[in-house]
Amino acid sequence: MKILHKINVIALITTLLLYITVLLGMYAQILLGPIQLIIALIVSYSYYKKLSPRLQKGIIIYWSSVVVSLAIAYFSWLDYRANDFAIITLFVIPHAYCLLFCEVNLLHYKILKHYTAMKKIVIAAGTGFLGQVLVNQFKNRVTDIVVLTRGKAKTVSNVRYINWDAKTMTGWQSELEGADALINLAGKSVDCRYNERNKSEIMASRVDSTTLLNKAVLGCKKPPAHWLNSSTATIYRHSLGKQMDEETGETGFDFSMNVAKMWERAFFMTKTPMTLKTALRTSIVLGKNGGAYPILKRLAQVGFGGRQGNGKQFVSWIHEHDFSRAVEFILTKQVTGVVNIVSPAPTRNADFMKAVRKQVNMPLGIPLGKKLLAIGAAIIGTETELILKSRNVIPVRLQQAGFQFKYGNLHEALGNL
Repeated sequence: MKILHKINVIALITTLLLYITVLLGMYAQILLGPIQLIIALIVSYSYYKKLSPRLQKGIIIYWSSVVVSLAIAYFSWLDYRANDFAIITLFVIPHAYCLLFCEVNLLHYKILKHYTAMKKIVIAAGTGFLGQVLVNQFKNRVTDIVVLTRGKAKTVSNVRYINWDAKTMTGWQSELEGADALINLAGKSVDCRYNERNKSEIMASRVDSTTLLNKAVLGCKKPPAHWLNSSTATIYRHSLGKQMDEETGETGFDFSMNVAKMWERAFFMTKTPMTLKTALRTSIVLGKNGGAYPILKRLAQVGFGGRQGNGKQFVSWIHEHDFSRAVEFILTKQVTGVVNIVSPAPTRNADFMKAVRKQVNMPLGIPLGKKLLAIGAAIIGTETELILKSRNVIPVRLQQAGFQFKYGNLHEALGNL
């Protein structure tokens, strides 16, 4: 909506400039008025191109009204007798411009509010790090946010927490009725040892919850307009050279990649004619209060911020703010299918850790080789794959759709956290 505010500022400035030229006299108005209007239209068009089709309709109506009304006022003015010039200059024209600005702006906002305002979104498993990032993004933009949680039901401002177990229909499914968006983040954390029990839970928590939501969506009289389901950039194979995009990216057959493929299969195999579907192939999300960054930051602070493994593996990452903006962008632009939610600049591990050390003012970092990482992973109960796999992933579909990253540079991203 910031773009819309800029367009309205342009319209206001145009109105004020036209008012000033009216006061300067008829000839100044004849010469400068059209020039100012053309400049305003050109500048507005540069923003117009960034808007969704629905927003563009509102802008077209807005400026069409402005141009037509100004043309009527302009040519009517030229028909007046010279002795009426003072009255027209000092009263009629300025007030006509101001009235036009107020009335058309009101219509403009009514149209945009009708077309763009999301009234309700549902976030399944939304109490974790990413869920709260999304709640913060939407809480001032959406009337009603429903978070499906295993915790207690409660209401905080316009956010309602509803209990679910991600396995059975217990009444929570009624919250999907009429929702503008459903965002599913359900899935057991992969930050654990890959024993048979954990592997089974990792797979089931993703596939079963997605299957359950498919049934719930199909059972709605008015299902969610758009469903965004979590996936992972880990679906692509280890790559030190080829950059993986949505069209040409190559997958493999280890446990993590098989989970990702089964997850997306469970999502897309059920057709939902009234609900758009998008799978979010998300990489490491860098956040101030959650995700991997606080852990890496603490490692660097105590001197263990050197390269991990040989340091040549790529790290695909995205700033938490760009993550939430990308989700909102996908909903606004109605992007469907699979989308890589990553920054445009995957970074080698050695360079990534160097950037982390810079943020904590630690000039040196002890390198952690594969054997040392394996010992450490066993002690803290995790897997080295999370660090050693090269995720060389790029966001082609996001960028083709027009998404602009605010933190596309790693140093800027870390500096904001």
